Amino acid sequence: MNCPVCGELNEEGYRFCRTCGGRLPVAEDSAAILGFSKEVTAPVAAPPGPPTRPSPRAYRLIATSGLLSGRTFTIGPRGLVIGRDPANCQVVLPDDEISRLHAWITANDMGEVVLRDRHSANGTFVNQVRVQEKVLKPGDEISLGSARRHLFRIEEVGTAGPPQGVVSTEVVPASRRAAGTTSVDTTP
Repeated sequence: MNCPVCGELNEEGYRFCRTCGGRLPVAEDSAAILGFSKEVTAPVAAPPGPPTRPSPRAYRLIATSGLLSGRTFTIGPRGLVIGRDPANCQVVLPDDEISRLHAWITANDMGEVVLRDRHSANGTFVNQVRVQEKVLKPGDEISLGSARRHLFRIEEVGTAGPPQGVVSTEVVPASRRAAGTTSVDTTP
């Protein structure tokens, strides 16, 4: 490598000229000294973004027997509280076997539906086993209270939409477009 100050030929790997002590260009600086631009023409991969979460699934709670038999409740982002208290519960069961705030059904960070007993006196059961907390699967039977009077089933509805930051696209056929236009329909 030639010294930019005195022109002396120096061996690779040195930072200073052995004759004049001038600073030698580093490999990336040599292009600038020779008058080349530092533009990179090869494609560069974008840095990895935040990890993508699985598409949220939509679930519903179906009352199969008891006071609410036949009713369906959608499990939203804030979940469902089940109990006797109409001021704080989305699923209200006016029964002495049911605590004021009996159980809570919500989604965890992985998108799974979780049932949590809220310290009820008579218990919360999934598939006839008493639980404090349980990840639910479609088809699981939930019963509240010791007498099994109130039975529910969890059911998967499908996806709640594309993951955040993802746009669902569809190429619109020419028959659905105005003449002379090209468009992409971004409605889900």
